[in-house]
Amino acid sequence: MSKMKTPKMDVVRFNESDVIVASGVRTLSVIGVGDNERFTASLSIGGGNFSSTEVRDGSTDFRNTYNSYMSGITTYNPNSTYLNGTTYTENVLLRNAFEADARDWGSADTKYEWANGNYEWNGSVWQWTSAIQQ
Repeated sequence: MSKMKTPKMDVVRFNESDVIVASGVRTLSVIGVGDNERFTASLSIGGGNFSSTEVRDGSTDFRNTYNSYMSGITTYNPNSTYLNGTTYTENVLLRNAFEADARDWGSADTKYEWANGNYEWNGSVWQWTSAIQQ
């Protein structure tokens, strides 16, 4: 039997009594918006995956999951929270990004094709952070 090496660790010492607070980053993912196909968009958040209809209509399950996931953060509202894209200056309401996809009539959902991707809550909007490969 060979002897295991002791793991090495760097230690950071502060000169003052600093307090470091680490809070969990809130994230969500949007897929299927702008693919020109109806009823394919979905949103993943807090361990739940929700259809475009559930997001658009603010279903009880979606609202409960969203509110639970965002608990402790007072700067959001599931009915008026914005997605903020990378190339568009216009923000779009979370529920509106799924509006066209959730309807069975009207124009294709290409208006919101930029919404696909991963997002992080920045305190005021869901900020786009990376693309999702579909």
